[in-house]
Amino acid sequence: MTLSWYLHRLAAMGPGEIAGRARDAAVKMITTLEENRVRRAGAAKAQGGFATPLRQAPEASSPAAIADLMAGAESLVQGRAHILGLERTDLGPSPDWFFDPKTGSRAPSEEPAFRINQRAWPGSLKHVWEPSRHQHLTVLASAARLNGDPGLTSLLMAQLESWWQANPPFRGIHWTSGIEIGMRLLSWVWIRRLLDDDERAAAWFEENPRFLSQLYAHQLWLDRLPSHGSSANNHAVAEWAGLFAAACAFPLFPESSRWRDRAGRGLVTEAMRQVDADGVDRELASDYHGFVAELFMLAGLEGEAAGAGLGSEFWVRVRSMIDVVAAMLDASGRPPRQGDSDDAVALVVDGPGFDRWASLLGTGAALFGPLDWWPAPEPTGEVRTSILEAFGSIGPLPGGRPVYRPVTFPESGMTILRARSGEPDEVWCRCDAGPLGYMTTAAHGHDDALSVELRHGGVDVLADPGTYCYQSEPFWRSYFRSNRAHNTLELARAWHARQTGPFIWSAEERSGVVEVSAGSPTSWTAYCIRSHVEDGEIEHKRSVVVDDAGVTIEDRVDRSSPAALRFHLGPSIDCVLEGHVARLSWVRPDGRASSARMELDGSMTWTAVRGDEEAPLGWYSPGFGIRIPAFALTGEGEVGPDQTLMTRLIIDEFGIA
Repeated sequence: MTLSWYLHRLAAMGPGEIAGRARDAAVKMITTLEENRVRRAGAAKAQGGFATPLRQAPEASSPAAIADLMAGAESLVQGRAHILGLERTDLGPSPDWFFDPKTGSRAPSEEPAFRINQRAWPGSLKHVWEPSRHQHLTVLASAARLNGDPGLTSLLMAQLESWWQANPPFRGIHWTSGIEIGMRLLSWVWIRRLLDDDERAAAWFEENPRFLSQLYAHQLWLDRLPSHGSSANNHAVAEWAGLFAAACAFPLFPESSRWRDRAGRGLVTEAMRQVDADGVDRELASDYHGFVAELFMLAGLEGEAAGAGLGSEFWVRVRSMIDVVAAMLDASGRPPRQGDSDDAVALVVDGPGFDRWASLLGTGAALFGPLDWWPAPEPTGEVRTSILEAFGSIGPLPGGRPVYRPVTFPESGMTILRARSGEPDEVWCRCDAGPLGYMTTAAHGHDDALSVELRHGGVDVLADPGTYCYQSEPFWRSYFRSNRAHNTLELARAWHARQTGPFIWSAEERSGVVEVSAGSPTSWTAYCIRSHVEDGEIEHKRSVVVDDAGVTIEDRVDRSSPAALRFHLGPSIDCVLEGHVARLSWVRPDGRASSARMELDGSMTWTAVRGDEEAPLGWYSPGFGIRIPAFALTGEGEVGPDQTLMTRLIIDEFGIA
């Protein structure tokens, strides 16, 4: 990393966090010196057994969900798994836990963990870490629970023993990240729970010295080195959730009650700190909203099962997150694509067809009760909700809930405009006027102020291109999080928020909502003051109106500037640009053809680009590690204070185009 990166990182931290990181360095040194003692301590200290089994047998899931689960388990038996955009075919009984399939390189495996510089390693950490979350093993445990196949259990335990053998405490890349340690603990707790009906389970886990060494060291790591300061985002939630779940489920050590209580307090604190009162996760990244809600639900249920509940204030905040999920989904059950996504899920016990958003609503309905305005998707009968229902429940909670589906969330700046709401031909539009992200670094936020997403019947028409990668490919990381990759107005030939690292923004704009109308048509007006451009600030104001026929967008600025107005189309949209008119066409999931006409502002010069790797422009990431070409429209010209840029997208479904 450059000197500039370190200086910006220090500026983002502040003196308190700098002191905390100095303390962390000392703790790491001490922990390294204690390595051998810690390995022995787990087995020496352990007493007791597994404390939080399922309350009852899970209710039968749908035949389709069971078939999907068994198909996924069969792939794993053959050593195959789809992980972050890549197909692994080498996950046999003893995988190479340090292999990076993206670059073909191998991560550090034997060095003391606290001497490894993650950022200096040239491979893809995500692709190395992901299998070691052991979520493919929770799939095997789920399948074994449902069909009793001993072959699945044998493979599962062979891989666990392989991992424990290859990763002694505080050695190698898998001991360098708290969130990975927390996620592994969650997986181990659920593997043990799902195998509880096997008479060998205790011997595999709480009576197994190798497991006890790992369990103790994982919890000690999280207790000593929790994320704090500018790093305490979803990482902190996963760390506290893993420590809390392990201490509740395996209360085996003299420290277990203290770890449980500390982690419980941490979870309650983070629920209040990281989630707005209206229920939106402050990282302003839709997939992380789902991930954090899952972590909170898993930890909360663990506490209820162990008699260490986290309290009604905690559960009310989690309930509000599920109500937000219900409010922001489109007619096809998809959430916005705002901010970062690395496809993280807190618990995986289903096959590859699992729909985490339907599952969140299913579990939310079981825990809190659905509201009248919640969407009613086709029942999937997925396994996770049935297992969680068999595990725990909560009592009545205080406080009110939204009587009608919210249109706007003022603290986060997210507004969802709709026409033909809930119908198969719904016009759905997300408008963004919120902050860049959470805390000073805004690590998972994108430079997307005043951007829009537009869908017709669940199909991306004006799309948020997504994430694609994190630190492994700096060029593409920079592009996908820039304002160039969002449906907004670039001014003064500048990216308006400054990137100083793959997860650091050193400066950002100021934006806010001016007005929202939930009538018919629905409309939104917001502003953004872009202060990091030459010659002073520029205020950009945008208005959006959504009706049955499509969307109208108006852009205005308060002083003259070079401008580039961009619209990124979804990957299924074909585009023919004729002057200032773009003719769009696509085929919907049900096989019907649709089309639209975009009337672009005539004062700008328009071009259409698809899959340009040099600029870059014209890309869409459907999942982490995947990018595919998609059309992007760019209008360039000069704008001034007496000018309004007009864009009208008319969908031909209703006989207007």
